[in-house]
Amino acid sequence: MMLSNLPLLMVIAFLLLTLATGLYFSKKTTSLQDYAVGNKNFSTATLVATVLATIYGGGGLIRNVEQVHKQGLHWIFFTILSATISIWIFIPLASRMSLFMRNLSMAETIGSVYGRIPRVITAISSIMTAIVTIAIQINVITLAISMCTDMVNPRIITIIATLILIFYSSFGGIRAVTYTDALQFITFLIIIPVLAWLMFQKTEFSIGNIVAFLKTQEKFQFSNVFSLNTSLVSFIALILAGIVSYIQPSTIQRIYMASSPIQAQRVFMYSGILSFFVIIFIVLVGIAVFVAVPDLPIQGIWKYIMGNVVPFVKGLVCISLLSLTMSTADSNLNSCSVLIVYDIVNSTGLSQNR
Repeated sequence: MMLSNLPLLMVIAFLLLTLATGLYFSKKTTSLQDYAVGNKNFSTATLVATVLATIYGGGGLIRNVEQVHKQGLHWIFFTILSATISIWIFIPLASRMSLFMRNLSMAETIGSVYGRIPRVITAISSIMTAIVTIAIQINVITLAISMCTDMVNPRIITIIATLILIFYSSFGGIRAVTYTDALQFITFLIIIPVLAWLMFQKTEFSIGNIVAFLKTQEKFQFSNVFSLNTSLVSFIALILAGIVSYIQPSTIQRIYMASSPIQAQRVFMYSGILSFFVIIFIVLVGIAVFVAVPDLPIQGIWKYIMGNVVPFVKGLVCISLLSLTMSTADSNLNSCSVLIVYDIVNSTGLSQNR
C-alpha cells in the first residue's frame, strides 16, 4: 500500500518544496520593475536555468518522446536543431538590446520603435499566447498525475499545483519565479538521464545490438531523411517554424533581467549548449522505447514507460513533468501580468480614465 502511494507522496513533497522555495525567495516588490525584471543582479547560471525552464514545457517532453518513436531521425534532427539554433538566435538579438535593457516587456520595446498601437497589438497577442500556454501546462499536470497514481482525483493535485504557482508568482514577482524555475529545472535535469538509462536497461540489448537494429529501420536511416523530396522540404519548413516559435515575451523578458547585453549573450550561449544535452537525453528515452517495442502505438508510449518502472521512478517522472509545466506556466503568468498592467492598462491610460 505504501509503495502504491509513493508517487503521490513524492508529488506532494515536491509541491511543498516548490512553495517553500517561492516563499523563501519572495521579496516585497516595491515597483512594477521589481515585479517584472527584478533588480538585474541575477547570476548567469540562474538565468540559464530560468531560460531553459521557461522554454521546456511538460507537453514538449511528452510530445518529443512520442514523436521520436513515431518519426525517427526526422524528429530527432528537428528537435535538436530547433532546441539549439532557436536559443542561439537570441545571442545576436541580445547584442542589439542595449537601448532597451531598461524595458519591462517585449511590447514596450516594440512600442518604443513603432508607437503605441503596435505596442498594444503586441501585448494583446502575447497575452493570448500566454493564456494558451498556461492552459496547456495545466492540462499536462492533470495528465502527469493521472499517469503516476490513481489514488486521488488528478484534478485535485492540478488545482493545488496551479494555486501554488499563482501564489508565489503573484506575491514574489520575478524573483520568486526565477528561483523556483531554477529548482524545477535542476530537478528535471537530474531525473531525465536516470529515466533514459532505465529505459535502455529494459531493452536488455547492448549498444552494438541497438545500433544494428536501428539501421534496419527505415525511419532511422539517413538516406530516408536527406533524400530530395517533399518530405525534406516539409522538414526544413518545420525547423524554420520551430525556430521562430521560441521568440516569446517570457523569453525576451530574460534579456531585460540580465545586467547587460553581454551577460544576456552568455546566458543564451550556455542555454543553447545545455539544451543540446537535455534534448539528447529526451531523444534517448524515445529511442529506448522504440527498440523495446517498435510497433507500439503512439497512445501507449507513456503507458509503457510508466508500467515498466518502479513506484519511486514513477514518482520521479511525475515530478519532472510537474517541474517543466510549473516553470513554464509561472513564467508566462508573470509576463502576462506585466503585459496587462504595463502595456495595456498604463499605456492606454485606462487606469487614469477610472
